[in-house]
Amino acid sequence: MILAAAAIAFTACTKPTPEPEPTPEEANTFQITVSDITATTASVAVTPSDNSVLYYFDILSAENYAEFADDAALMTDYVDYFEELIDIYGQYGYDLTIADFLSQGADDYDFEGLSAETTYYVVAFCFDSTYTPAGSVTKQQFTTLAVQNVSLSFQLQTTDTAIFFVPNDDKITYLYDYDDADTLAALLTNNDMTAPQYFQALWEYVESMYSAYGYTLDDFAAQGTLYLPYLDEDGEAVLEAGHKYVFMAQAYTGGVWNSDFVSYEFAAPANSAAPAVNVKGKLNTQMRLKKAKKINKSDINVTRK
Repeated sequence: MILAAAAIAFTACTKPTPEPEPTPEEANTFQITVSDITATTASVAVTPSDNSVLYYFDILSAENYAEFADDAALMTDYVDYFEELIDIYGQYGYDLTIADFLSQGADDYDFEGLSAETTYYVVAFCFDSTYTPAGSVTKQQFTTLAVQNVSLSFQLQTTDTAIFFVPNDDKITYLYDYDDADTLAALLTNNDMTAPQYFQALWEYVESMYSAYGYTLDDFAAQGTLYLPYLDEDGEAVLEAGHKYVFMAQAYTGGVWNSDFVSYEFAAPANSAAPAVNVKGKLNTQMRLKKAKKINKSDINVTRK
């Protein structure tokens, strides 16, 4: 009886081991606001509950988000991505660390180049003082709008140095190409294709070639006036004198063709001895990206592709 009572008394006096207090990173929450949503853009504002913590935010399509088994896998993938960029840009003299990618306090970013009618998640998560992800991922869903169809046309203006292709609206984004008229006609006949079918097949091929590098066709789309000089920078003829060519274009926005296909036949001048011009918007036989995929240290928070 005495031993039993002593045992009961001892048990009653023993205090349970307290649960460890969550770290600021683990206890932090985020308020995420998505505004000004269009077919290809969205503005994201993130406010943490604790302004002292470091964190990162980005957007992922729902399809990409579903590829991760859990929050830990997603956060680890981002850390691997940061370390890869640190290594790449270190080769060009950028002394970056993971801290250069992170936010502190309220932050916002205007995301561009999104796909139309696509569900995205804004994701946000904390880092501790060792720049290791901590806590869980907070996410906010939104869906981009549909692309509006536009009417696209061009005026061809000939000068002594070049042919200019002037769109009816400088705000329309479009893909373009030009080909020798006889070569194009033979290609369409031999492959039983129409010009619009050939044009879209051409850009599908370009997309397949560059998708592995993170590019979409929106990265190749142009805006405003293009020009085709008669001579290149070395003084060599760009066009065969007196020969016929076909310029082709179609509006492309947010992963969607959003205008009718248009084409215009033009002829190279019989005498093209004038020097080449040097202005923006040159139409070249090589596909050129409209923007470089690089990260500026002053604006490190960019969308992953």
